Amino acid sequence: MTTCNNTYPINSKYSLLHKQILNESLQISQNDPDINNILNSLVQLNVLLYNIVNNQYIMSRIMSVLEYNYKEKSIEIIKEIYKIGLQLYINEQLKITYLNIMFKNLGFKPQPVDHHARSQLEYNVLKTIKIPVEPIEYTNHSCGILLNDNSLFNFIMSNVKVLDIGCGPGNFLGELEKRKEDLFGLDVVSYVNSNYINKINVLTYENDLRIPDNNNVKYSFISFFMVLHHISVEKIDKILFQLYDKLNNDGFLFIKDHNVECIDDLSFFKFMEIYFYLVEEYIPSIPIQNNYFMKNTMINIITMYGFNKIVSFECNKNQPFKPCYFLFKKNPDYTKNSNINERLSQLQEIININNLNLNKTNCNINCDIRSASMKYMKYKKKYLNLKSSL
Repeated sequence: MTTCNNTYPINSKYSLLHKQILNESLQISQNDPDINNILNSLVQLNVLLYNIVNNQYIMSRIMSVLEYNYKEKSIEIIKEIYKIGLQLYINEQLKITYLNIMFKNLGFKPQPVDHHARSQLEYNVLKTIKIPVEPIEYTNHSCGILLNDNSLFNFIMSNVKVLDIGCGPGNFLGELEKRKEDLFGLDVVSYVNSNYINKINVLTYENDLRIPDNNNVKYSFISFFMVLHHISVEKIDKILFQLYDKLNNDGFLFIKDHNVECIDDLSFFKFMEIYFYLVEEYIPSIPIQNNYFMKNTMINIITMYGFNKIVSFECNKNQPFKPCYFLFKKNPDYTKNSNINERLSQLQEIININNLNLNKTNCNINCDIRSASMKYMKYKKKYLNLKSSL
């Protein structure tokens, strides 16, 4: 396994805190568990959380998120994460249930969402992109600075129709000072914030995940903000296949998602989904998928459905969720492939290459999975020997 050039800087404070708490937790867990406890709880080797709490890179990022949300109280839940994470033989769902209970016992509550601030963050990004956009790679993108009046944000504010797919509470659309007839939000269910319900047109997917025809309306700007990694491969195909006909020829497709650089990123994002959606009960109805893509993979997937990349860039290298932005336009020479099996096969091949590349890299792993597996096999052997002697 090779080490990639990870671009996320780790704060030394969290690295030291990781070592301190891990050493304390290991001292508590050093004694071999009693064989009777193993008989009751041995199901399978559960190394997701085990590997996370042993990984300085991942835990440092988790600590920064929890401290941002909970300040000095964060250390209490961090210790609970280490304590339960180091238990190899507890079913992963039981670990989640335990953390959920501990959150409630410690008085942790879901953090209030500042919808205005979130939408302004995205607007500031759009203000930095001038149009017409040159097809270049932005490496040092300075987000939040208005380059000129010819920005993508001003394009959205003109007389064009906007579709936000996976609109959630509707803040991106609802904070725009535009006519309601130009703003459309689409999601699997409607939980749009009451402040926006009369400002935007709320659409829901039809049973076959078809985007509503809406009187054959076409859009000049279609966006996905942190949506695609929640969608299964089959649903990604169904949704992306429809976009080419939904976007005007001079329109833009805008995507924001995590930038996955290494295998450790997958563990971090997976844990944070457990934390946000199952432990903190942030948005409990959102499904958890494993579709996290490297930057080039995301570009290859969208290109497959008839779009050319214009720019891709990251705004904040200190943001632990590694947000990455992609802007696309329609490929005028694209011919749609109506054979769903061929499309799925091609899509899966792109994803397989993505996973193969990820499995070859790690950012800063210091957990020996092999030794954890050997330890598991030792206990399993004890269990089988004991069971055969009964």
